Amino acid sequence: MFTQKDISLLENKKISMAEVGKQMQYFRNGIDFVHLVKPATPGDGIEVFSKDQIEVLMADFDVLRPKFSLMKFVPASGAASRMFKDLFEAMDKLNRFDKEAAKRFISDNKNIREFFQKLEVYPFYADLLEVVKEKGLDIEKMEEESLYHDILDLLLTPSGLNYGNLPKGLLKFHRNKQIVLTAFQEHFEEVKSYLKDKNGNIHLHFTVSPEHRTLFESLANRLIQYYKNIGLNYHVTFSEQKSSTDTMAVNLKNEPFRNEDGQIVFRPGGHGALLDNLNDLKYDLVFISNIDNVAPARLQAIRVNYKKALAAYLLHNINKIHSLLAKLEKGILNTDLKNEVLILVNQISDSDAKELENKKDIEFVNLAFKLLNRPVRVCGMVKNVGEPGGGPFWIKTRDGRISKQIIESSQIDMDNPSQKDL
Repeated sequence: MFTQKDISLLENKKISMAEVGKQMQYFRNGIDFVHLVKPATPGDGIEVFSKDQIEVLMADFDVLRPKFSLMKFVPASGAASRMFKDLFEAMDKLNRFDKEAAKRFISDNKNIREFFQKLEVYPFYADLLEVVKEKGLDIEKMEEESLYHDILDLLLTPSGLNYGNLPKGLLKFHRNKQIVLTAFQEHFEEVKSYLKDKNGNIHLHFTVSPEHRTLFESLANRLIQYYKNIGLNYHVTFSEQKSSTDTMAVNLKNEPFRNEDGQIVFRPGGHGALLDNLNDLKYDLVFISNIDNVAPARLQAIRVNYKKALAAYLLHNINKIHSLLAKLEKGILNTDLKNEVLILVNQISDSDAKELENKKDIEFVNLAFKLLNRPVRVCGMVKNVGEPGGGPFWIKTRDGRISKQIIESSQIDMDNPSQKDL
């Protein structure tokens, strides 16, 4: 199935034949569904903080943060094409319509009609006007003459702003009074109130696609200078998703898909593939947000407050873990220390706590180190109000452990009533 040319390509991408075999098995047999045990709920996997507790945690964060190195990690390679799916479909249809048919199409399609009705309020409108003027056109006349296709063409394609082919981070995303910001810049704005270290530095890291890296770097350099002029020292680094995490594409027969030159086609892995990039960054505390997970200025304070509270909660637990590990390292295992360890481990997994409870002396210490001496993650969860997205569950892993994970619907066996009804 694989030629010497294929093997050389895999070696260059640092993908082993064992990994290829695993990917082929996934395509042929599918990926196992997770085994849900129960939803994580308040008091059972989810901590709920009162307003007063949040205030205390926020204040704690401001005290604790100078002792740690801080960074924000932002996956920013996501393309904007899905954001404009409806507009691309509309553009394709409008291209085949005459003036009257175009009018009827706009009138009959609420989303597209509202897009044009609200065109002036979009952050990119001023840029769109500039492109229209450069072409010697008038946008109001274009709308009067039902040239909706031409307007979409200037917005979405390389003949204009090319928004349909740019990454989300480079799009004009929000307007704050007269200032228009990209999603990329919104991350600069958000972190300035909580990410500054004891030396006044702010560290940001973005993962980007190779073809857009130069654009991101150029924008970053301009923003770094802008903020430097107002007393903020940003340090911005970039990385690209490693080709060793790519997934081989297959055809309908689950055989390697090849391009016209006969070369195997690979697709970038999902966000999980960025764990390698994250692991390369040597910081004590890392905040993680997708590039489009940003809020306009009027809502940023709320986000910042919760981020501070979550971070303080994490740091308190890290300090507790470090203290327990230091005590365990001294080799003095008494009942009080054992109970402290068990209480903390139980927050992570009750099955791990039960296994640990049955261990004695050195076996207890060794397993406790294995369970506690590792990176710690906290996630903020919003209430389930029926919107799409993952949810928190207790799951049983293949080795029988019970752990908390955020699970997407695609990971659940919907043909199994005992699973889909949880």
